[in-house]
Formats: sequence, C-alpha cells, structure tokens
Amino acid sequence: MQIIITRPHLSALQTKSELDNLGFDTIIAPMLEILELGFDKNISLAEYDLIIFSSQEAAKIFVSYYDCSNIEIYAVGDKSKIILLENNCKSVTSISGNIQNLKSVLKEKFQGKKILYPCGEDISDDFSDANLNIKLLKIYKAEYINKFDLNVIDVLKNKDQKLVIFLSRRTAKNFINLMDKYGYVANIKDITAICLSDRIKDRISELNWHELIVADRPDFPAVIDVLNKKVFK
Repeated sequence: MQIIITRPHLSALQTKSELDNLGFDTIIAPMLEILELGFDKNISLAEYDLIIFSSQEAAKIFVSYYDCSNIEIYAVGDKSKIILLENNCKSVTSISGNIQNLKSVLKEKFQGKKILYPCGEDISDDFSDANLNIKLLKIYKAEYINKFDLNVIDVLKNKDQKLVIFLSRRTAKNFINLMDKYGYVANIKDITAICLSDRIKDRISELNWHELIVADRPDFPAVIDVLNKKVFK
C-alpha cells in the first residue's frame, strides 16, 4: 500500500527516508512550497530571553542567519530540536504535541520574559490571547503548489488502496483542490487519510474517504503508529 507524503519538499524527503527505512512504500506529493521572506537579519538576540519555533521550516531558515548558541530555545517536536542542535544551538527544549502545548508551557514558565518567535506568514496561533511578551518575526511563506507530478497522478488514478498523510489544514485543503482540478474526487474513496489533528479532519470530513483517521497524539510518532496498524496489520 503506497503512502503519499504531502509535506513541503525538503521535509517530505526526510519523512520519505524515515518511512522507507521502516519498510513503507512512499511517494512524495508536496502541497506547499516554502519561500523565504525578506526579514530583519540584524536583530540583537541578547535583547531576548527565549526563542520559540513551531515549525521546522522556521528553524532551518532562522539558524542559517543567526548564531543561536547562547540563547534558550523551545521548539515544537523532536525534528525541530534536531535541526537546532545540528546548527550549534546549545539549550534546546522540545515540546511534544503542537503549538497549544507550547503555549501552555510558555504561560507557565515565561510570563514577563521577552520572547522572539520566528514563524511563517500564515500561522495558526499568534499567542495574542496568552498575555506573553512575544515578538513575531515572519520569515517565510508557504504557497500552494498547483499541480501533481506525473508519478503521483499514476498513483491517484489507479484503484489500489492508498494512504495520504496530512500534517496541516492548508496541506489538506490544497490536496482536495488538486483532486478536484484533476477530476479525481471520485477516487478519494480509495484513499485513507491520516490527520495529525481533529481540526485537519474537520476540514476534509465532507468527502467520501475510504477511511479518515486522526492520530492519537499531534506528533509524527503517532502517525507512524497508525501506519503500522493500517499497513502491517
């Protein structure tokens, strides 16, 4: 059973390698393209008590311009932590789950502290309701990709059962848009969709999926747990 990975290209390649090594049959179909924005590259990090990251993309871009070796960092997910440690960041704490879990930790530990938040142009939460001293620094945008590659089309056209992984609502939305554009909406009945959260599931639940599953936790190991149950059952 083939697994369609919809993450942005570089992240999709990493995910493909991880899943292939576990014995899965994967194909990448990026739904978003990451484009770096013009942003201030002369910020004094000494003015901040903490940097936070909620995406791997933001972490990759930011550390390519800034030396973060002497500042505390909190990041959502172990993958972001690995990226940061590989770029000489010394004090990195990984928060399991999603941005809501990060917000809870910040409200508990960092009230009154000055926090820098490098992020994407379209973020799911700007922390405006958390009573925290956070400066947003938008450093990238994610644009919709407007076509499927030919090898992905071949997979979507056949009647074999397949799985698709959705880690964000925008990714799921664009996948549905492209299925409609190519006239493949009827083929959704052959696809099991694995979603990282209920919010993603709700975005696509009106369609006739073979099965629609939400991972038990909002992290990628929980997605792998679902894959193991569905593919190697």
